[in-house]
Amino acid sequence: MTINLSLPKALVQRADAQAKKEYTSRSDVFRRALLELLKREEAKEEGQWQTVFHDDRGVPIDEFLAALRKK
Repeated sequence: MTINLSLPKALVQRADAQAKKEYTSRSDVFRRALLELLKREEAKEEGQWQTVFHDDRGVPIDEFLAALRKK
């Protein structure tokens, strides 16, 4: 399906630069960004914790930030 969007010129330029760097298309850059946004929103709705990686395990972000505050 094809859609038309109005976007700021600077955003399109950044997407084009990213696409060129990854040898892909502008559409693919926007598609992946939208999918990532939707996955994050879905995770929030399902109550999943956002994690950061430290060593070989995922750590809840609140736990990670608390450890940083102690240092």
